Amino acid sequence: MPAENRWRHLIIFLAAAGLGLMGMVVIPRQCSKTPEPEVAPAVAPAPGLIESRSKPKANVAKSDPGKVAAAGATGTIPANDFRSQAISLSQQPLDDSAEALDDLMAKWAATDPVGASEYVRQLPAGDFREAAGVSLCQTWAAEHPEDAAVWVSKNLSQGGLQGALGAVASVWAHTAPDATAQWVATLPELADRLVGEGSLAQSWGESNPAAAAVWWKTLPEENQKQALPTLLDGWAVNDPAAAAAWLQGELVGHPESPALGVAGLVNTWCNRDAPQVSRWLNSLPGGPFYESAVAAFAQSAADTAPKDALLWARALADPAQRQQSIIYAMETWMENDRAGFLDSLPDQLNATKEPGLRQAVYEMLYRKDPNFKASILKLADTPVTDSTAEGPAEDEAADGPVEGGETK
Repeated sequence: MPAENRWRHLIIFLAAAGLGLMGMVVIPRQCSKTPEPEVAPAVAPAPGLIESRSKPKANVAKSDPGKVAAAGATGTIPANDFRSQAISLSQQPLDDSAEALDDLMAKWAATDPVGASEYVRQLPAGDFREAAGVSLCQTWAAEHPEDAAVWVSKNLSQGGLQGALGAVASVWAHTAPDATAQWVATLPELADRLVGEGSLAQSWGESNPAAAAVWWKTLPEENQKQALPTLLDGWAVNDPAAAAAWLQGELVGHPESPALGVAGLVNTWCNRDAPQVSRWLNSLPGGPFYESAVAAFAQSAADTAPKDALLWARALADPAQRQQSIIYAMETWMENDRAGFLDSLPDQLNATKEPGLRQAVYEMLYRKDPNFKASILKLADTPVTDSTAEGPAEDEAADGPVEGGETK
């Protein structure tokens, strides 16, 4: 995935996190007509930030939305009339206009960032404002990050600009992470600081993970928990093994640590080198961290290495987690490669000795394909053997769990 797209997905996630909605949030993409612009109250700039270096008069002439929409439909809006083009796009569902809006705001920000930012400032809070703000600030911050940061600080209180905040932090951190950290620390609202810290951690973790890790330790404990997954995400882009070693050293022994980022790290690493992740898992001591890492691998590897995913899923100690991971891996395998899955199914069932788990597998199969009922009944009558129950076959042993925790 290109870096700019990865940033955009990350920024949406972080904006949701700042609003207390941890996890990936799918934002509805239906926009209504743009209401009359509201004038935001004047807000003093954050301490220590410089004002915009240049203050050309913003191009904010009002347009009639109805005429603009009609002109847009007939393709008569001049190419340099960015505001009219933006108004036309605001009349469309964001799913249809997102790419065009991104391109438009990038061009507008490159030629007239003051006019572009004033247009975004006057928009009502919502999905369109969020998307326009992100695109604006990604381009603006690449050339004048301090100016973009001042503008974001002044207008955050209006709502709908946490994505823009994340964009500034992400872009600025690539060239001046210390200055970015100082700016984020001046934001008065905790939710905004969490968004900024998460974006900074991702970019800094990618460019200089050792320095990013030192900064991360200076954050309050709750802020550390929020920023850790994105720090690891950035670190894993270039050196997932080093990120894993650091995480293990930092967090093993803390009961709450497994949920703080190992899943995302394992997922990123697994997409690059699943066998290496498997060998790393074999080097871990048992415990909560190990269990979380194994569960993450079983889910991440289900798409590309389902046999390995099932081997590790069977190694989980918690019965509920084990069943969930096995069912997920089987279901994913069946969706991706039905013939290969069905060919391996008798062996997989032979490795499934627990009656409750076998029943769950049958239910999954029938749910996926009701016509499978006769085959399931036949499989249910197949006696359980020990052919694969004790461990992986010889050619698979390097990618599965090793008894005693030693790497093969």
